Amino acid sequence: MFSFEQCPDVTGTSLQGYLDAKMSDIVHAFGKPSVVDYDEGEKVSHCWDLVFTDAAGEPVRATIYDWKYHDGGIAAMSDVQIRWNIGGDDARAVWFVKSAMRRGGNA
Repeated sequence: MFSFEQCPDVTGTSLQGYLDAKMSDIVHAFGKPSVVDYDEGEKVSHCWDLVFTDAAGEPVRATIYDWKYHDGGIAAMSDVQIRWNIGGDDARAVWFVKSAMRRGGNA
């Protein structure tokens, strides 16, 4: 069992894995993105900054973001399956994100 919440500070995380999903599925699991930027010059247009709490009460930071589509968010907002990056401090971030997605966010 675990829980999660939006996290205001996930700076310093790095790529840990990938998630192939529609944006609507991510929104269903985690709510609205933490960051939205429609500038085509930016590397990320949508990002979820999350912190999970494992069964032992330890925090696990994670991010989900569309990396280098350079389309102002068009691919993500078209709601077709795309590849999202999962960032974190370690590989546990991938496990938590994918587990929450399977549960529809009702962790």
